[in-house]
Amino acid sequence: MPMPSLEEIQRTVAEVEQRVAEARRQAAARADQRITEQIRDGLGVVVVDGHASLVAIEFEPESLRKTDERRLAQATLEAIRRAEQRAGRDDSPMGDPR
Repeated sequence: MPMPSLEEIQRTVAEVEQRVAEARRQAAARADQRITEQIRDGLGVVVVDGHASLVAIEFEPESLRKTDERRLAQATLEAIRRAEQRAGRDDSPMGDPR
């Protein structure tokens, strides 16, 4: 098999550099994206980025008085999972809810 010419190598390197630059642009855009999901019963909202990483959880103080810790935890985890799925990732770090 003949060795590639210098021009072929340079062309390949340029293509790889373009692909890497595009992948970086896409990753940055996803990191800047915000997906908000309501926690049921008006308990608040969760926010994830485009990579499905949890960014924030905001609770509604008035609604918190009307629930217990178990329901709050369950509802919050459900909202996080929904937000992660909307971000396009099904392998939640929270694991299976069962």
